[in-house]
Amino acid sequence: MPFLLNIVLEVLARGFRQAKEIKGIQIRKKYVQLSLFEDEAILHVENPKDAIKTLLELINSVKV
Repeated sequence: MPFLLNIVLEVLARGFRQAKEIKGIQIRKKYVQLSLFEDEAILHVENPKDAIKTLLELINSVKV
């Protein structure tokens, strides 16, 4: 089961990174959009209210 979760997280991560509507936050001199860990993903967005529609569409589009 953990392997399947990792596959789904990777597909979502790729979609998050490619979405132009989702803008990351700046930490020091770098922009961060997504942090992937063993069994979770943390999305860092500049304006969550504007990004939520795109995020939900990406999540709902993943077919496993």
